[in-house]
Amino acid sequence: MRGTAAALCLLAVLATRASGATAAPQCPADFTPLDGRCVHIYTENYAGNAPPMTWPSARTLCADMAPDGWSTELAAVDVDFLAKFTAHIVSEIPGMSGYIFWTGGSKVNGVWQWPDASPIDTLEYFWYMSSPKPDSMGVYGMLVPSGAYNRFYLLEYEEDYVGPSFLCEAKALAA
Repeated sequence: MRGTAAALCLLAVLATRASGATAAPQCPADFTPLDGRCVHIYTENYAGNAPPMTWPSARTLCADMAPDGWSTELAAVDVDFLAKFTAHIVSEIPGMSGYIFWTGGSKVNGVWQWPDASPIDTLEYFWYMSSPKPDSMGVYGMLVPSGAYNRFYLLEYEEDYVGPSFLCEAKALAA
Protein backbone atom coordinates (compact mmCIF):
# COMPACT_ATOMS: atom_id res chain seq x y z
CA MET A 1 0.00 0.00 0.00
CA ARG A 2 2.83 2.40 0.91
CA GLY A 3 4.62 1.64 -2.33
CA THR A 4 1.49 2.51 -4.32
CA ALA A 5 0.98 5.79 -2.44
CA ALA A 6 4.63 6.74 -2.89
CA ALA A 7 4.46 5.94 -6.60
CA LEU A 8 1.33 8.08 -7.00
CA CYS A 9 3.00 11.00 -5.20
CA LEU A 10 6.06 10.67 -7.43
CA LEU A 11 3.86 10.62 -10.53
CA ALA A 12 2.04 13.76 -9.37
CA VAL A 13 5.35 15.59 -8.83
CA LEU A 14 6.69 14.50 -12.20
CA ALA A 15 3.46 15.48 -13.96
CA THR A 16 3.57 18.92 -12.37
CA ARG A 17 7.19 19.44 -13.43
CA ALA A 18 6.56 18.10 -16.93
CA SER A 19 3.61 20.42 -17.45
CA GLY A 20 5.77 23.44 -16.65
CA ALA A 21 3.63 24.33 -13.66
CA THR A 22 5.37 26.32 -10.98
CA ALA A 23 4.68 26.36 -7.30
CA ALA A 24 2.67 29.29 -6.01
CA PRO A 25 4.94 31.90 -4.47
CA GLN A 26 4.91 32.54 -0.75
CA CYS A 27 3.14 35.90 -0.65
CA PRO A 28 2.91 38.44 2.16
CA ALA A 29 -0.35 38.84 4.08
CA ASP A 30 -3.10 40.49 1.99
CA PHE A 31 -1.47 39.39 -1.27
CA THR A 32 -2.73 36.49 -3.37
CA PRO A 33 -0.62 34.17 -5.52
CA LEU A 34 -1.81 34.65 -9.09
CA ASP A 35 0.02 33.50 -12.21
CA GLY A 36 3.28 33.07 -10.27
CA ARG A 37 3.05 36.57 -8.80
CA CYS A 38 1.88 38.10 -5.52
CA VAL A 39 -0.95 40.55 -6.14
CA HIS A 40 -3.33 42.55 -4.00
CA ILE A 41 -6.72 43.44 -5.47
CA TYR A 42 -7.83 46.59 -3.69
CA THR A 43 -11.39 46.04 -2.49
CA GLU A 44 -11.90 48.92 -0.04
CA ASN A 45 -14.13 50.89 -2.43
CA TYR A 46 -16.09 47.73 -3.25
CA ALA A 47 -16.61 47.19 0.48
CA GLY A 48 -17.79 50.79 0.88
CA ASN A 49 -14.77 51.82 2.96
CA ALA A 50 -12.95 54.18 0.58
CA PRO A 51 -13.68 56.64 -2.23
CA PRO A 52 -12.37 56.20 -5.80
CA MET A 53 -8.83 57.47 -6.35
CA THR A 54 -6.57 58.89 -9.04
CA TRP A 55 -3.70 56.82 -10.44
CA PRO A 56 -1.05 58.66 -8.37
CA SER A 57 -3.12 58.04 -5.22
CA ALA A 58 -3.50 54.35 -6.11
CA ARG A 59 0.27 54.13 -6.67
CA THR A 60 0.93 55.68 -3.26
CA LEU A 61 -1.55 53.35 -1.52
CA CYS A 62 0.11 50.39 -3.21
CA ALA A 63 3.62 51.55 -2.22
CA ASP A 64 2.45 51.95 1.36
CA MET A 65 1.39 48.28 1.44
CA ALA A 66 4.99 47.00 1.22
CA PRO A 67 5.80 44.78 4.20
CA ASP A 68 9.40 44.43 5.42
CA GLY A 69 11.51 42.60 2.86
CA TRP A 70 9.17 43.39 -0.04
CA SER A 71 8.64 46.13 -2.61
CA THR A 72 5.22 46.94 -4.03
CA GLU A 73 4.16 48.68 -7.21
CA LEU A 74 1.06 48.88 -9.38
CA ALA A 75 1.07 45.71 -11.44
CA ALA A 76 2.17 45.20 -15.02
CA VAL A 77 -0.15 42.93 -17.00
CA ASP A 78 0.08 40.64 -19.99
CA VAL A 79 -2.41 38.46 -21.85
CA ASP A 80 -1.77 35.34 -19.72
CA PHE A 81 -2.03 37.28 -16.46
CA LEU A 82 -5.29 38.91 -17.58
CA ALA A 83 -6.84 35.51 -18.25
CA LYS A 84 -5.96 34.32 -14.75
CA PHE A 85 -6.96 37.65 -13.18
CA THR A 86 -10.36 37.51 -14.91
CA ALA A 87 -10.93 33.92 -13.79
CA HIS A 88 -9.97 34.89 -10.22
CA ILE A 89 -12.35 37.86 -10.15
CA VAL A 90 -15.23 35.84 -11.61
CA SER A 91 -14.77 32.95 -9.16
CA GLU A 92 -13.58 34.73 -5.99
CA ILE A 93 -14.98 38.30 -6.14
CA PRO A 94 -17.80 38.15 -8.72
CA GLY A 95 -19.24 41.46 -7.55
CA MET A 96 -16.10 43.13 -8.90
CA SER A 97 -16.37 41.67 -12.40
CA GLY A 98 -17.76 45.03 -13.56
CA TYR A 99 -15.10 47.09 -11.78
CA ILE A 100 -12.19 48.98 -13.26
CA PHE A 101 -8.65 48.61 -11.88
CA TRP A 102 -5.64 50.89 -12.09
CA THR A 103 -2.50 49.13 -13.34
CA GLY A 104 1.13 50.24 -13.45
CA GLY A 105 0.88 51.39 -17.06
CA SER A 106 1.67 55.04 -17.71
CA LYS A 107 2.66 57.22 -20.63
CA VAL A 108 5.99 58.96 -20.02
CA ASN A 109 7.24 61.41 -22.66
CA GLY A 110 4.73 59.94 -25.12
CA VAL A 111 5.81 56.31 -24.54
CA TRP A 112 3.72 53.73 -22.67
CA GLN A 113 5.68 51.87 -20.02
CA TRP A 114 5.39 49.73 -16.90
CA PRO A 115 6.72 50.90 -13.51
CA ASP A 116 10.12 49.28 -14.18
CA ALA A 117 10.37 51.49 -17.32
CA SER A 118 9.95 48.51 -19.68
CA PRO A 119 7.93 49.54 -22.74
CA ILE A 120 4.33 48.51 -23.27
CA ASP A 121 3.63 47.25 -26.79
CA THR A 122 0.71 49.35 -28.00
CA LEU A 123 -0.31 46.54 -30.37
CA GLU A 124 -0.67 43.90 -27.63
CA TYR A 125 -3.99 42.08 -27.39
CA PHE A 126 -4.62 43.32 -23.85
CA TRP A 127 -5.41 46.85 -25.09
CA TYR A 128 -9.08 47.66 -25.59
CA MET A 129 -10.03 47.81 -29.29
CA SER A 130 -8.34 50.85 -30.85
CA SER A 131 -6.50 51.86 -27.69
CA PRO A 132 -4.26 53.52 -27.00
CA LYS A 133 -5.30 56.27 -29.37
CA PRO A 134 -2.36 58.34 -30.65
CA ASP A 135 -4.14 61.63 -29.93
CA SER A 136 -5.50 60.54 -26.53
CA MET A 137 -4.85 62.69 -23.49
CA GLY A 138 -4.80 59.48 -21.43
CA VAL A 139 -1.61 58.91 -19.47
CA TYR A 140 -2.52 56.05 -17.11
CA GLY A 141 -3.62 52.47 -17.79
CA MET A 142 -6.77 51.03 -16.28
CA LEU A 143 -8.28 47.57 -16.73
CA VAL A 144 -11.88 47.77 -17.89
CA PRO A 145 -14.32 44.85 -18.17
CA SER A 146 -15.78 43.60 -21.39
CA GLY A 147 -19.07 41.88 -20.70
CA ALA A 148 -19.15 40.19 -24.09
CA TYR A 149 -16.17 37.94 -23.31
CA ASN A 150 -16.01 38.27 -19.52
CA ARG A 151 -12.51 39.65 -19.95
CA PHE A 152 -10.57 42.76 -18.92
CA TYR A 153 -8.73 45.07 -21.30
CA LEU A 154 -6.29 47.94 -20.79
CA LEU A 155 -7.57 51.42 -21.60
CA GLU A 156 -5.87 54.79 -21.24
CA TYR A 157 -7.32 57.40 -18.87
CA GLU A 158 -6.53 61.05 -18.25
CA GLU A 159 -4.66 62.40 -15.22
CA ASP A 160 -7.67 63.56 -13.22
CA TYR A 161 -9.79 60.43 -13.73
CA VAL A 162 -10.61 58.36 -10.64
CA GLY A 163 -11.07 54.63 -10.33
CA PRO A 164 -12.37 52.43 -7.50
CA SER A 165 -9.67 49.77 -7.43
CA PHE A 166 -6.12 48.84 -8.36
CA LEU A 167 -3.80 45.88 -8.74
CA CYS A 168 -0.72 45.99 -6.54
CA GLU A 169 2.14 43.54 -6.99
CA ALA A 170 4.61 42.59 -4.24
CA LYS A 171 8.13 41.41 -5.05
CA ALA A 172 10.56 40.03 -2.51
CA LEU A 173 13.67 42.14 -2.10
CA ALA A 174 16.98 40.42 -2.73
CA ALA A 175 18.57 39.20 0.47
